[in-house]
Amino acid sequence: MTPQLPGHNRSIWKGLENRERKWALAKGSVLVMAGPLYLSQNLETIGKSDVPVPTHYWKVIYDTQTGDAIAFLIDHEDLKTSQLDDYLVSVDEIEEVSGLDLLSSLPNSLEQSIESMKRSTQW
Repeated sequence: MTPQLPGHNRSIWKGLENRERKWALAKGSVLVMAGPLYLSQNLETIGKSDVPVPTHYWKVIYDTQTGDAIAFLIDHEDLKTSQLDDYLVSVDEIEEVSGLDLLSSLPNSLEQSIESMKRSTQW
């Protein structure tokens, strides 16, 4: 759990969550991975404990049936769901900024192929 702007959580992030539910129903099974990123030297904090506020959020949705993936790297700003296509990235891009290895349980050749692909539109 992290602090999230109301205009982010109630708009673009909620819209993406609604889409992933539809995709899961349509595709039968998807794996969803998501998290915050702190990509600034001068992070904003909130509360008495100075909880850091993320600068970005990422999400990767992997279709377990087809081996297809879609990835988003979204600025933590008040954004509209209609802007989602602007935040499509490759899984490789998320791995680079996060330091994570997200699809490491796949065979290397398949992992490399899936992670390098950047979709231009949503599913």
